[in-house]
Amino acid sequence: MIDSLLKKLLFFRGFKKKTNKKEIKYVKKSQFFNRISCDKCNGNYIMRTGKYSDFAGCTNYPKCKSIIKVHDYVFKYIEENGVDIYKWNKICWKCKELTCVYSYYLGYELEEFDEYFSGEFWTPGLGDLPFLDVCMTRKFKTIKFRYSNTTKAGYISNGCIHCGALQGKNYVVDDPHEIMGSLIHKKDMEKYWYDTIMVNTINDKIVDIDGCIYNKCDVLAELKSYYKGY
Repeated sequence: MIDSLLKKLLFFRGFKKKTNKKEIKYVKKSQFFNRISCDKCNGNYIMRTGKYSDFAGCTNYPKCKSIIKVHDYVFKYIEENGVDIYKWNKICWKCKELTCVYSYYLGYELEEFDEYFSGEFWTPGLGDLPFLDVCMTRKFKTIKFRYSNTTKAGYISNGCIHCGALQGKNYVVDDPHEIMGSLIHKKDMEKYWYDTIMVNTINDKIVDIDGCIYNKCDVLAELKSYYKGY
């Protein structure tokens, strides 16, 4: 029983399972998604395109006409499934040594979860959502606030494990050459999975995100700001 539950937990986050010495398999997270339950009935929410705006509506429509906004839908997704962290190696631009970098790619997961988000390349990653960025700085010593001479601004970023040089957002989040094929074309980011940021809703106002306590309204405001174009 315990062994069976453990296997399911390992598979849930795309964990590597060594079937033999030559073969390694990855199980896609999408196989184990928790759907978002309707607030009014036993249906689930899915994204819909409306005449004036997009929203998440109940699968039992027209019997149930419950709807929620896009950013609320994204929050409920995070609440139910967490946000995965990915790790890979890249060459530091400064010291030319191999260093590891980390990021979340929320849009990648949402695309697997709901076809509405299909084709969304500009997925939020490290430096885009402050409530997740704070969690990342707590998890990894190499992630912290740094000033970029290129952008003339400071932001949460990866740093080289050897020389500490900032590993810019453009090459880690916006245009990550090393993993672009897996992120955009092959859709097999599970092999880069490292950890998952989990969410625990304490009450209607407070949420615990991987040990960080937030006002729920602040988290929703960040998501609303990012997804305001939807």
